[in-house]
Amino acid sequence: MYNTSVSALDGSDGMLQAVRCRSHLSGDERTCAIRHLFCSFGADPNTDWLVGSGIALDDKGFIRTGR
Repeated sequence: MYNTSVSALDGSDGMLQAVRCRSHLSGDERTCAIRHLFCSFGADPNTDWLVGSGIALDDKGFIRTGR
């Protein structure tokens, strides 16, 4: 979802059940049933240990996830 931020994580017993997201454009919030969340912080990937593993990295060291 573009122009959107995570506004809350919902769950119980230590398990994620849903993510609430808020639109930067309209301010509307929606809840999506999601059990897993990947968070990425910063712009310097710590992927040197993956070199030679067969996992595709781009020229900046980020893991390639698509075209």
